[in-house]
Amino acid sequence: MTSSTRMRTGRLTAAGIVGAVMLAVGVGTAAAAPVIDPDATGSLTVHKFEAPATPLTGLPSDGSEITDPIDADPLAGAEFTVYEVTGLDLATNDGWEDAAELQESFNPATVLPGAVPATVGGYTLAEIDDVITDADGEALFDDLDIALYLVVESSTPAGFTPVPSFMVTVPLTLDDEWVYDVHVYPKNPGFTASKVVTDVIDQDLTTVGDQVLYTITGDIPAQGLDAYRVVDTLGAALTYVPDATQSDLTVAVTGSTASTLALTTGYTVTVTGQTIQVDLTAAGLTTLAAAKTADATAQVVVTLIVTVNGVGEISNVASVYPSQAAIINGLPTVTPAVESKWGSVTIEKSSSDASITALAGATFEVYYTTAASWNGVPGEGGAVQVTVGTETTFPTAADGSVTVGPLRYSDFANGIEVVAGSPEFRYYWLREVVALADHELLAQPVGFTIEDEDETTAVPTDTVSEIVNVPSNAGFELPFTGGMGTVWFTVAGVLLIGGATLLLVRQRRSRA
Repeated sequence: MTSSTRMRTGRLTAAGIVGAVMLAVGVGTAAAAPVIDPDATGSLTVHKFEAPATPLTGLPSDGSEITDPIDADPLAGAEFTVYEVTGLDLATNDGWEDAAELQESFNPATVLPGAVPATVGGYTLAEIDDVITDADGEALFDDLDIALYLVVESSTPAGFTPVPSFMVTVPLTLDDEWVYDVHVYPKNPGFTASKVVTDVIDQDLTTVGDQVLYTITGDIPAQGLDAYRVVDTLGAALTYVPDATQSDLTVAVTGSTASTLALTTGYTVTVTGQTIQVDLTAAGLTTLAAAKTADATAQVVVTLIVTVNGVGEISNVASVYPSQAAIINGLPTVTPAVESKWGSVTIEKSSSDASITALAGATFEVYYTTAASWNGVPGEGGAVQVTVGTETTFPTAADGSVTVGPLRYSDFANGIEVVAGSPEFRYYWLREVVALADHELLAQPVGFTIEDEDETTAVPTDTVSEIVNVPSNAGFELPFTGGMGTVWFTVAGVLLIGGATLLLVRQRRSRA
């Protein structure tokens, strides 16, 4: 009998200790309190606060209401759903022992918003109610029977991570008395995500293409790190073409233990149409958790290089899901939009000889400089050749026209406006490398800028408005040596210089 009595006391004590952990708010031993009134009803008030930068300490966690001001901001708009764990009789000691055993097998990661199982530990869950926190961050569940309850944060405001699901009993014990009106104070860590666009990713190269680099940065949750997903859906004017190694996409962790994750082992990439989805693996999540433990400021950084295939003002956002709950409920943190702006230039060629209609084959290269002048010699004056796709030369069609683009706006770089004279401002230049058949090349490059929404303007402002190629030697037969021939050659030279003019057709560019 003595042995049996010791075992029972030990089990009750264990129930009290485990209950303190299980309830997340503290609880004394059931045996120390007066008898529970099985016909009583109670309440549960969830007080929701943003987790402050400096963790709160010294607060009671025994189910009582905190009356002193809390140095944290209340969080409105968080929804909690409460489920009764049926089949447990908390008016009996056996019921409390069973509750303690349930805690030993309860895993919050298996109870997620939108995916709450029908049973937990063999006990059926019965949904009681769902309440959204008010302006004071409070959600009240009243008229509750004496029971064990599962509390799930079923919806979380954007920019925050949900608290893990937890269990709590009504009532709890406090100072050897049963407390039927229970108060809990879960805190939601704030979560931020940002995105940066860089369209000068090859500024120091000898050629520049039509690519942009997106950098997506997200916080690492301090708790509930059971999943991490980044999604970027590209607009029609952008293209992502992955290779076998996903070399245009990287995932890294910042902080004192900064590292770059490896494809497949650290993360996976799924491309569906225009949507790129990055999911961290279990090993990747372990790396994140270790980085967060070592450095509270650690973040996840995803970089993505895409190709621009159209003109317009291209806006883009990314969605970051820092938990399985956010994924299931479709509640990501969406980054602020970033923008890049792209236009085009149309060249129309003609001949000074109106009888010549074969206008195909004149070929141009496009360069840009940060200075408003260029001598037309590749590699000099800081000139950078433009590549569109894989093309670096642009021949005219039969009607003498050719359109080159997309070309980044001259006065808009890396998501912001830039001014002439800054390293990111672009002066564009047309350099003719192949003239029309039996015609002369342009003697000098012709400059232009692409800016504003609706027009392409000439640079400098006195640049004339039509590209006209004169026939070779101005259409005259090459002279024999002698006085008259020298005169004609000189005149021809004058005509050649005077005949080189430019037409830049205004391109209305729709917003992407």
